[in-house]
Amino acid sequence: LKDGELVSSSSQPSLMALMLDALDVADGHTVLEIGTGPGYNAALLAHRLGAPAVTSVDLDPEITESARAHLAAAGYHPTVITGDGARGCPERAPYDRIIATCTLPSVPQSWSEQCRPGALILAPLATGLVLLEVRATAHGPRAEGHFLHTPAYFVPLRGAL
Repeated sequence: LKDGELVSSSSQPSLMALMLDALDVADGHTVLEIGTGPGYNAALLAHRLGAPAVTSVDLDPEITESARAHLAAAGYHPTVITGDGARGCPERAPYDRIIATCTLPSVPQSWSEQCRPGALILAPLATGLVLLEVRATAHGPRAEGHFLHTPAYFVPLRGAL
C-alpha cells in the first residue's frame, strides 16, 4: 500500500501459469513484462527463455529494487527497469511477447509499435484477459485478438495512459 492505494501484489500462481501458457513463449523469443511485482513471473520467464530475453518494467522504484533482490537471490538476472509501463520499453524492443500483470483501460499503441509482426500481447482489460496478435499493416502495426474465458483481477496500471 502507498498512500492507502494498493500498488502491487503477487498474482495467484495458477492464473500466472495460465497466462504464461496463453503467451506461448518459445526459444529465441524476447518478452516485455509490464508490472514487475515481486519478480516471480520474471523469474519463470527467465528460467524458460534466459535472463537476457526478459525485460520487466514497473513504475515504483521500491518494487523494482525489491524484485531485483528476489530475482538475484533465486539466481536470475533479467533486466528490471523502473519506468512507465504504459510507454513500454522502446530501448529494448522489439519484442515477441508482451505480458501485463496490471489492469488496463486499453492497450497502448506504443506496445504494438515495439513488437515484431506476429508478436502476442496478453493483458487484463476490465475483468478479463485479452490476447492480441500484432500484424504489420500499411498504416503501422495493428493488434487484434479476443478475450480468454478466464476472469482476472489485477492492480490498475499506474502511469501515463
